Amino acid sequence: MATTDLASLLAAIPIAEDGKLITRDYHNSLRAALLALAGQSVPATAPAQAKAGEIVLVPAFVNGANDKVGRWALQDGVASADERGASGILPFNLRDTETLAKITLTGHADAAELFKRGAAELAYVVQSVKDPSLQAATSLDDAEIKSGAGGDFAVAINAKSLDSGKVGDIFRSGKTALQYLKVTIPQGAGTVQIYSVVLTLAK
Repeated sequence: MATTDLASLLAAIPIAEDGKLITRDYHNSLRAALLALAGQSVPATAPAQAKAGEIVLVPAFVNGANDKVGRWALQDGVASADERGASGILPFNLRDTETLAKITLTGHADAAELFKRGAAELAYVVQSVKDPSLQAATSLDDAEIKSGAGGDFAVAINAKSLDSGKVGDIFRSGKTALQYLKVTIPQGAGTVQIYSVVLTLAK
């Protein structure tokens, strides 16, 4: 993005004044400027801006206690796993009025068939806050996997494939639940980079 474009976006951010309500213009203009800044330091294959009904998350995985693999490394908004592999979760929260329809993971891997072979683990998990053993998770069985040129990939999992009975039990055990994406890359899979996690909301 040109410097003038970024300057225009920054200039469009309203100046806060006492007694003046903060409208959606404040948030949207600030968000556009931040996305433009982020777009200057992340790979071009990463989504530069969320579409309507989407939430784009930085893949800042919380590394798990899996001693069989390595750890996710985050640099310039990109999560990377090396030959040792990595395992972690990305927690997120939705408003009570929002329903998740799909989660899409974009990135780059030396092994383009990594997810198709079932070597890697990718799951959307809903978990009870009172009983961690009470959880529902998706699988890669019904995932939509696309491989692009040079090893780029996009993997989309259908959030609606969760077991509705288990989800009901989870929410009956407490008024709220934990939601997160779990991603595990096995040892020997080569270098794997995750560019973004896109949450698509149901209409």
